[in-house]
Amino acid sequence: MSITLTPEQERQVLDRLQSGRYSSAGDVISEALKLLEKRDRGQQDGLDDMLETDDRESEAWSHLGAQQILAAATDEDSIYDEL
Repeated sequence: MSITLTPEQERQVLDRLQSGRYSSAGDVISEALKLLEKRDRGQQDGLDDMLETDDRESEAWSHLGAQQILAAATDEDSIYDEL
């Protein structure tokens, strides 16, 4: 596989090579891909957590009737009006 880097990306790779932390451009790219994978997993985990929270909140409200939900929303709005 051949990859074309922008001048900025190439500079970043060269800077890391010159620091001595990496022994090859492939090592730099490999580390970058590992970090990208970790970030992507973290974002997916965060999304999963949000969906679980939404499900729990929906379940908490599901037993209430429309009038009760409307009353709760009205009471909450009045609290904000007083602030």
